[in-house]
Amino acid sequence: MKLLALLTCLLGSQNYTTVANHGPAGTYCAFPGACRMADGRIIVVFYNGTGHVTRTDQRKGGGAIAYTISGDEGRTWSEPAMLLDTEEDDRDPSISLLRDGRLMLSYFRLGTVPVLTGDGVYIAEIVAGVETRDGGSSAARTNPGTFILPLSQKTFNSRHVRKLQHDAGTSSPVRDFGNGLLMLGSYHIDQPYVIRSADNGKTWQVFDIPNGGKHLDAETDIIELVQSRELTTGESCGEPPGSAGVGSVADAPSLGKSQTGNPSPAPARFYAVMRGHNCNGHYSTSNDGKNWTVAEDIGFPLHCPVLHRVQLDVEKGRGEKSTEPGQVAIVPKHPTAILLAHRVPATALHYSLDECKTWKGPIQIDSCGGAYPCFVTCRDGSVLVIYYTEGTSSHIRCRRFTVSKKGISWQELKKN
Repeated sequence: MKLLALLTCLLGSQNYTTVANHGPAGTYCAFPGACRMADGRIIVVFYNGTGHVTRTDQRKGGGAIAYTISGDEGRTWSEPAMLLDTEEDDRDPSISLLRDGRLMLSYFRLGTVPVLTGDGVYIAEIVAGVETRDGGSSAARTNPGTFILPLSQKTFNSRHVRKLQHDAGTSSPVRDFGNGLLMLGSYHIDQPYVIRSADNGKTWQVFDIPNGGKHLDAETDIIELVQSRELTTGESCGEPPGSAGVGSVADAPSLGKSQTGNPSPAPARFYAVMRGHNCNGHYSTSNDGKNWTVAEDIGFPLHCPVLHRVQLDVEKGRGEKSTEPGQVAIVPKHPTAILLAHRVPATALHYSLDECKTWKGPIQIDSCGGAYPCFVTCRDGSVLVIYYTEGTSSHIRCRRFTVSKKGISWQELKKN
């Protein structure tokens, strides 16, 4: 695997690692999504083109979706390669490893010429890569949910790409809540939505989140609340794949005090957060993913929010072993925190120790203002946050930190 040189830059006492600063479609890299694959490696997918929107008269096919892979927990990254490139502007990708081993890409398309027009929200199931040998006379296939490099055949075909919603956008991953229940946050103009499947992705339905008359114009993400699931279903909520966390002493500067969100009606199983236009971010709750409460003010501004659950105060090394390929070991009933990363101010995060009732932060991740962050839990329980910078030479960065009840502690990403 050809690896990019490790690029580490200092932000005062902080640092970041460059994930990608170019790709097969141009030098503009933005809107990353990430997950751990079945073989244990981390994949980052991202928008690649000539700018924030790549018109089809600037590049045939407009912007594309590229990817890069790390086999050492985010320290180094492979040379970016093409994942998806259609006749329109393919953008804002996210990627998920589902419980059945499938990798699922979510994204949306724009028509760019003669004017910008929304095409819709798409998902694509990523089939196993194929590495040809002996001039193509034989091939070795990987397991589901795994890539090998280089990919030597077209990754997608018409059977694997599906349109879920017309004239809408998404910037979130497909969330797998078990028992065939999948959800994807989406949006259009001033309205947030949840696209829901109860049969593991065979069929999908779109449900509104009531906006309460507010202009909630963009990005929506969803998480399951642990205590509420136990109340509504009688089940203990298993952590999502790769959700283990490890605690440490806080040393990151906080930009604000604890912020309290409006308490949600109990019991509620699902919590959705969404961006507001010229107003704070908002949230909504639901027991079934179909009927959502009227969105309420979360208490602080945010753009492009993403949610992620981690375990707290896990002993060092507790997350090193795993019972399943690609997954991080977790400890049932262990205390957890919910992370909420976003843009505004700059690139920042909040975290909650009480299932989204109150939030601590914001804590600055980076001074750049691109954001569209995503998370991956590392094998030692620390967390990798991936985001982009914006600007003509926009690139993808990542940072690593640990979480405890005392706060966030940043770690340096060193080569082995």
